[in-house]
Amino acid sequence: MILVLTFAGCRVVQELAVSSQAIIRYGSVQAPWTMFVTAATAIQSLNAPLGPESTKMLDYFARLVNTFENLRVQLHSKAAGAPLLSLLRAFNTRQATDERDKVFALHGLALPQQRSIVNTQYYFDVPDVYLKTALALIQDPSTSGL
Repeated sequence: MILVLTFAGCRVVQELAVSSQAIIRYGSVQAPWTMFVTAATAIQSLNAPLGPESTKMLDYFARLVNTFENLRVQLHSKAAGAPLLSLLRAFNTRQATDERDKVFALHGLALPQQRSIVNTQYYFDVPDVYLKTALALIQDPSTSGL
């Protein structure tokens, strides 16, 4: 799968997470996702003194890549998903054309037993989607950490 990556959208999370061999494309340049994971790992193991702005930017890059990679590992494991609450927490800053997609785009990546707790109907308005999702997570016995 080739993906134009901005890291901003909820649908990007979904596309990157489910692809078996992601390729990151920026303009005419492309690179395998594994190259970004290797770079993030190397950045986190650096002990070299860098300027504060460089350190801040590189730390952000490494955390972002590792968050995506951890999700990819969870989705491709036997669990075939991640806890919905963890997904919502990890990717809550992502943009969406329709605010309901901040929940709907992630629900399919959740653990199989949690996928049915979100009603992905667009006739619900945004506050209803958030409220119904929060209530479902509170009532779900498999949700921990609330």
